[in-house]
Amino acid sequence: GQAVISKLELCDWDVIPIVHQPSGLKNEYQINSMKLHYIGIVVNDISKYQNQMINLLKPKETDIPKENKLQKIKYLFINVGGSNIELIEPLEKDSPVTSFLEKGGGLHHLAFEVDDIEQSLSEFENNGGRVLNPPQVGFENRLISFIFQNSFPFKIIELVSKKPDDN
Repeated sequence: GQAVISKLELCDWDVIPIVHQPSGLKNEYQINSMKLHYIGIVVNDISKYQNQMINLLKPKETDIPKENKLQKIKYLFINVGGSNIELIEPLEKDSPVTSFLEKGGGLHHLAFEVDDIEQSLSEFENNGGRVLNPPQVGFENRLISFIFQNSFPFKIIELVSKKPDDN
C-alpha cells in the first residue's frame, strides 16, 4: 500500500493533518487534502431563510438561488465570515432531500473540497462509507458525490472536486 496524508481544513487557520501510513512503508506519501467547503441545510423556502440570514448574519456574499435539475433542488450559497452555508430546497416530491425535509429538515450534510474525488471515495469506502452516487457534475461544473458514513455524528458527506479552472 501507499501512505496517504490527508489534510482536513476546518477553516483557513485551522488545519488538521491526517496521516494514513500502512505498516512497513517509509517516505512514500500521496497527499489528498480535504477542506470544509460548506454546510448543507435543507429548508422549505429558500427566500424566507435567505432574508433572515442576510438581516442577522450580515454575509460577505450572497448568491442568487439556482436550480439543479438532476438533483431536483433549488440551492443558494451564503458566505458568512469566510465560511459557506448552502440552503437547499426540494423542487419536486422525488427530490433526494424531500423525505429529509418531511422529517424536519435542517443540517443535511457537510461538503468537503478534495484534490482527487475518486481517491477520497475509495478512502471512505475502505472505512465503512457507502457511496450514494458516483461523481456527477454539480455546481460550478465541479464533480460531486455523496457518501453515507454511519460512524460520524453527521451521516452524509458530500465530496466536491476543485473548480475545473483551479486544477
